[in-house]
This record gives sequence, structure tokens and C-alpha cells, in this order.
Amino acid sequence: MKKHKLLSFIAAASIAASALSAPASVFAVNEEKLYYPTWQEAYFTMLKLAYGDKENFDFTDEKFGSRFELYDVDCDGTPELFISKGSYHVSPCIVYTYRDGHITDSMEIGSYGEVFVPDSGHYLVYSDSHMGYNTKSYFELKDGKFVYRNSFSDNIDNAGHEEVYYEVDGKRVTETEYVQTKEQYDHFALIQHGRKEHQYIIEEQVAMGIYRFFFDHYALSSIASDTKDLEIPDEINGLPVTEINAFAINGENLRSVKFGKNISVVRDRALGDNRNLTSVMLNDGIKELHDHVFANCPLLDSINGPEYSKTYFCKDGMVFFEDNSKLKAYPSGRNSSDVIVPKYISTVLSSAFSSCNSIENITFSPNTKSIGKGALANCNGLNSVTILAPDAVIEDPEGFGDTFTISNGTVKGSGEYYYDGVIRGYKGSTAEAYAKNTP
Repeated sequence: MKKHKLLSFIAAASIAASALSAPASVFAVNEEKLYYPTWQEAYFTMLKLAYGDKENFDFTDEKFGSRFELYDVDCDGTPELFISKGSYHVSPCIVYTYRDGHITDSMEIGSYGEVFVPDSGHYLVYSDSHMGYNTKSYFELKDGKFVYRNSFSDNIDNAGHEEVYYEVDGKRVTETEYVQTKEQYDHFALIQHGRKEHQYIIEEQVAMGIYRFFFDHYALSSIASDTKDLEIPDEINGLPVTEINAFAINGENLRSVKFGKNISVVRDRALGDNRNLTSVMLNDGIKELHDHVFANCPLLDSINGPEYSKTYFCKDGMVFFEDNSKLKAYPSGRNSSDVIVPKYISTVLSSAFSSCNSIENITFSPNTKSIGKGALANCNGLNSVTILAPDAVIEDPEGFGDTFTISNGTVKGSGEYYYDGVIRGYKGSTAEAYAKNTP
């Protein structure tokens, strides 16, 4: 079962219009013959044709840069694609509509990169006021086609300077005829589209996962509350599922997670705080594994995945980066109170032991030269840390205080990190200096 959900997070752009020629169709003669299994594939193709590659349509120039937007004009569950060509006077929008496997029509319309859509009624509206001249043209989206309905123009703002005229569909009419014909549209509140500062968020539920659409890929954004076993698909609608968002996988009943083959980015605490999670299966294509991904999962005593990868792989239930000298994640549910970090580990990466609450005593060998930010953060049972490398680098991130990397938790009320245990090291070592700096 698949569900579609449209959520808008919109910052309104300014309404600016200037006189332009009538809207023009940009529909290619053969475009209707091309088949696209999903509107996602169709619109991504149109974006590539318009901009060439992903980098060119990841827009950041809020004032003048091109943009794109999705909006469901005719409320049929499939949005239209608006491609704004800029915010200059002569910059129109290109609007595409998709139906039954095809892009069935498109139109170039608007000015300043915007076109208007009524709050009710399935129309695109070209609205322009410039130097006392006013124009509105209405195109209805009906059965997958943009159908011209009416246009109105007048110069009433120039009364007193020149003879006033009224036109309907390009023909001169009396003021009474003009008002009566125009009345059927006057109740519309027109809302501009094409240059929103935030895109519409499109989420789709597939099985127990909820995935967010990003034109060339999907990202897992959350899961259904009653999810027990989650298997992330390789693709949705022909596009790869490549990311797991921060805090995405969280459920009281969740027991197991299996990554799809295309997952390459796993963001902060993506699987954190799952109290019943016992099984995780990674893939061999992860390029970015952010911090605290497996933190505070008290039943997770082993993390499974490929035994070899150029980036992240698993050994002895732990996750390593590039080779077995760089530890990225220790399972937070492993029931070991005394941990001796193996001699082959030279680098403990950020958040590696985060929220491992069973650990009471941990010893780093002389070969461990680097302990990353938050490596032992929020380990509430931790009593003793021994660091045998005299010159080991112990990192604390900015903004978290001097006791984040080795900490038991936070002080209620203040939110400051604290550590009540001991830190052991040689005299004159970096461990001694870190201990002296710990409140």
C-alpha cells in the first residue's frame, strides 16, 4: 500500500508583475509519446533537460536564481511541476502536468518567475499590472490539458491621462460587459507559485517506512508507529533510496532493520533510542555514517554487515571505517562492564561508544592515539577510563563544554554534561590534562 502526503513549508515571495506577451505553450510535439512510469521520473527528466544536472537545480540564490516547485493545481493527487527561470521581469514559469504515464501538457506563463493559482478552482493565472495597464488571463487544467478560458485587460489606473478601455478576450467591450464577465473570477484569491523559498515536502509510505522525495532519490524520514521489522527498499518509483534522515527510525516495537543496497548516507541518531532493537544489517555502500547512529539501543549487542568495504564494514559486531584500525560504532546494548579496546585500534571515531550504559571500565591501549568527539558521551554507568597513550588526542566539540566526550549524562535543569568517574593516564599525558580540566 502506498500513501501520498503533501505538506507545505512555504515562505511567501513578493508579488511582482510586469507586462509581458501572452503565455506560450512549450509542449514538445513528441513529448506526449514518451512513457514515464511515475510522475517523479517524468519531472526529474524535465529538470535535467532544463538544468543539466543536480548541482544546477540545487538552488541557493533566493533573489535571482532559478527554482522549481511542486503544487497540485487540480487536486488529483499528482502535483504539477513549476520551473521558474529566474526572478527578472521577463522570466516566466514553465508548468508541466503528468497523467497516466505521460507529461500531457506544459505551458510557459508568468513574469518575475511566478505564476498565480487561485485558492479554489483549477487554474493557472497570468496576472500583470504595469504602468497603469492591468491584464489577467485564465487557463483551466482539465483532463491533463491547460485550456484557455478568458483574458481581461484595462487601463483604468490611467484614467485622466488617456481614454479608458476595457477588453475581454482581446475585444473592446463596455464597462458593464467587462465587470459582468470578469465577476465569475473576482472571488479568487491568487497565490503565487514558482519561487518558494522552501519546496513542498512529499512523503510516501511504502510498507512500514515513510520516505521523502528529493527528485533524484528518496530518503527514509520516519516509520509507522507499530513497525516491528523494517526492510528498507532499494528503490521507490524507479528512484534509489539513498539516505536515512536524522531520528528517522524510532519505534517502541522495532526489533530489526535491514538496509537497502542503495543506502549511502545515515544521519545523526538515525536508529538511536530504540529500546527493543536487536538486529541491524548494514549494506556495503555506506559513504557517510554520522554520529550516535546506534546510541541508546539497550538490546543491540551486535551490528551486522559486510566484512569488507572501502568505507564502513563490520567485525566482531562493531563498525569500522576504511580498515580495522578506525572504530566507528560499538553496539550500545553489549553487556560488557569491562572493555579493553583492542591494540589494532588506533583511532576511536566520534560517538563510537556513545550511550553504552553497560560499560563501567574501559581501557585504551598505547596504540590508540585519537579519541573522537563524544566517543564516550552519555555512558551513565562509566566509572573509569584508562588512556595509555601519553599523547593521545582527546577531542571535545565546540559548544558542548569540556566534559562531553567522556560523560555520564547531563545535569538536570542546566543541561551541562558531567562525569563522576576517574580518568587514568601517565603523568604529563594528555589524559592527565583532560582529567584536570574536567569539573
